[in-house]
Amino acid sequence: MEKMLIRGVTKDSNVARLSVLRLEDKPGIAFNLFSKLAAKKINVDIILQSSGRRGTKDITFTVAEDNAELARDCIMECFPEIEEDNVIVDKSIAKVSIVGAGMETHPGTASRMFDALYSAGINIEMISTSEIKISVLVDQEMADRAVDGRPRRFRRPRRVLPGRQRVLSVIEVRCSAAILARQPNPTPLRSGTPGQNGGPSQLTPKKAL
Repeated sequence: MEKMLIRGVTKDSNVARLSVLRLEDKPGIAFNLFSKLAAKKINVDIILQSSGRRGTKDITFTVAEDNAELARDCIMECFPEIEEDNVIVDKSIAKVSIVGAGMETHPGTASRMFDALYSAGINIEMISTSEIKISVLVDQEMADRAVDGRPRRFRRPRRVLPGRQRVLSVIEVRCSAAILARQPNPTPLRSGTPGQNGGPSQLTPKKAL
């Protein structure tokens, strides 16, 4: 089994979510929309499509906040028949991601992340996963709560720099603890050593005395 390594948690506040409601449920709808967005050089990140119901479906996706209005214009150009109220633009969100290696071969990583967000009182609005990253959309005002290490009972020093102390986020601590618990003879974590050329430190097991 591939070794699991949580490298960190990131936050992206330059995100807007667009939802297109009650689209006709037929082939070619998604192609029509996203080909138009590509032609306008609009990069799309997370995409979610609902299952069809009563001949219609909903498509939700995210873009950079700066491209939100241009993306909305593309939607209206693609589907001139839909009502404006069926195109919703939300700029009050942020994307929080946990980044690491070996997630695909370690069951339970996502559930530990969601548990950490739940414990911090953070509602998840969308989810996207890959082999090296799990991303969620949350309310922009709540994003720092996951990234800055709150609540206090989950704070742990990772690396001390002159005049500053970095702390593990809620998510990092929860996921790292879960990984160690699944290993034979788990050992506590200690602060990692700086990487080469001043790179980020890594969590390393404390050697038994």
